[in-house]
Amino acid sequence: MGQTLLLAGTFLLCCATGGALRCRVCEVGNPYEGCVWGQGTCTAPPGGVCWSHVATFGPLFSLSTLGCNPPGAPCDAARLRDPFFGFSYNRTCCNGTDLCNAPPALPARWPWSCAPPSLRAPHAGLLGALALCALH
Repeated sequence: MGQTLLLAGTFLLCCATGGALRCRVCEVGNPYEGCVWGQGTCTAPPGGVCWSHVATFGPLFSLSTLGCNPPGAPCDAARLRDPFFGFSYNRTCCNGTDLCNAPPALPARWPWSCAPPSLRAPHAGLLGALALCALH
């Protein structure tokens, strides 16, 4: 009898969490290095979505953040402008599959260069922290 209850409880637990949407989490990332701080996953509440914010700092540098949002949170907006720091960012949401909020792809090579650019700036952490504060 005890084994039957344990098996039934395990089955119910699996069924109860089976429909939950899992999303990628990244506090600060960029297209060249991927997620550089705060990487993981989260579970969106029922009816929630996965989101990604991509902030651009001119034509050569961008930062991204990824996470989960509850139902009714604002989604899918392009060229939003941060009033304090002045940078622009795009917000996109998805809920079709687990981990659907993939980080942005590496941009195409610049036409005047044969090799991909190296933008591993030492101040990327500071810019990431500023972007994170501005987006939350």
